[in-house]
This record gives sequence, structure tokens and C-alpha cells, in this order.
Amino acid sequence: NYLYGEVYQEILKCFCRLWKCASVEKAGQDLKHSLAKQFFSRYYTTS
Repeated sequence: NYLYGEVYQEILKCFCRLWKCASVEKAGQDLKHSLAKQFFSRYYTTS
């Protein structure tokens, strides 16, 4: 039972790490998209 708990904790940690990485990556992509949108809209309005 103790060993099972340890393994379960490790698996949870791994899942958390993967989830964080995925969400951080998605946030980065969203940021890039919004920055690109701002840049293009500014560029097109000035030109």
C-alpha cells in the first residue's frame, strides 16, 4: 500500500509537469498570435 502511494505520487507529478508544459506552450502560442495580430493591424493601418 505504501509503495502504491509512492508510485501514485510520482505519476501525479509527471502528469502535472506534462500538463504545465502543454499549457505553457499553448499560452506562448496564444501570445505569439495576439502579438502578430497587433503588429499586422498596426502595420496595415499605418501603410
